[in-house]
Amino acid sequence: KDPPLSVSMAFAVAAILRFLTPASCGGAFTWSERITASKRRGVHVGYLDNWNKHEPDYNQPHHNSSGNTVTYADGLKYSLSEGWYEFRCDCLLTLTKPTTNSNANDGQPVDFNISLPDALSGEASMHREVVREYLLHSQGGNLQLLLKGSNEQDELQRLTKFDTFVGAVTTLYSQMLGADSIVRILKEMMNKQNVYTDGFATTCACL
Repeated sequence: KDPPLSVSMAFAVAAILRFLTPASCGGAFTWSERITASKRRGVHVGYLDNWNKHEPDYNQPHHNSSGNTVTYADGLKYSLSEGWYEFRCDCLLTLTKPTTNSNANDGQPVDFNISLPDALSGEASMHREVVREYLLHSQGGNLQLLLKGSNEQDELQRLTKFDTFVGAVTTLYSQMLGADSIVRILKEMMNKQNVYTDGFATTCACL
């Protein structure tokens, strides 16, 4: 019998998605100058915890200098003092969205392609579907084969476990975008606080 999926596994995936979330997500500040410059180079700009509530002042000297900017990983840049980092992601998802016009496509849901960062910066109501598609995508979790069971009952059990995991990742990701920082969530798991009664081994079902 396979061991239950733990919150530590869900945390790892949620942290990856948090890293791949553009700075414009969730009502965060818009660093138009930084974002525009990065987009010209084909990269996205992410933001560090506690920096999504403050608009940086580009009139200040330290925001106009490159002294606090560090280059890493194939020419990407980050600044801890200014709270931003650059990242690349070419993962393209196919999502389904219901039509708002009953006359369009006979009222049937519409499939559309969207990059993972753009999907994460979209509507919060779509996050669960985004997480699910990312986990199944060949450039993401690549978990398609794990859903194939030896029989119908086995496949149903695998699908149920997978959906529970998707829900846990979505919950943790939403918390990371909100008031709860990644470090705070990690400390709660480590100290077995709130729902994390078994620490890192707590099952995803608790979320």
